Amino acid sequence: DLAVVALPQHQQVVALDARDGKISWRYTVEARVDSPPTLYGDLCVFGCSNGWVYCLNSKDGELRWRYRAAPGVRRIVRNARLESPWPVSGSVLVTDDTVLARAARTTQWDGGITLVGLDVLSGKEKSRQRVAAGKAHWNTHLLRRAGNSGLLGNYCFDLKTGKPAAAPEEPVLHTIFHSAHDGRWRRF
Repeated sequence: DLAVVALPQHQQVVALDARDGKISWRYTVEARVDSPPTLYGDLCVFGCSNGWVYCLNSKDGELRWRYRAAPGVRRIVRNARLESPWPVSGSVLVTDDTVLARAARTTQWDGGITLVGLDVLSGKEKSRQRVAAGKAHWNTHLLRRAGNSGLLGNYCFDLKTGKPAAAPEEPVLHTIFHSAHDGRWRRF
């Protein structure tokens, strides 16, 4: 009965009652949440540009757990705000009771990308894998599932370990494109 949205400029995740549109709860974090959270059962899970993954109760917005996916604690200034050099996209992938998130901007900066797998109920780390710099250059994409594998751009990985896996045989839809009108990357 909720619609949960991200308000990037306000650094918030907000739950709206689906019947009347009134705010049920709001949760403020220390940096931008760039895309909608993932709802999973009674949980609301999302990444933040501060490098953390958060899990809230979807009924009341109370924090269940949080986990630092970024490989270190550093800050940079982006759009006049402090962020981690390893931001986590707001839209994380939850599959088989595991939260999959990526922390980074690109394969070429700050040591590459960190992929993490977390237990959805406790936030305990199940896997952590670096996709190091030196691989083909690509900006970070949203995580998605293809059969028994996970995909991050053209990087295919095992859903349990984060380690490289064989590419799926079925065609893959890419999740990012460049918007010509303002020069920014948009995710859908």
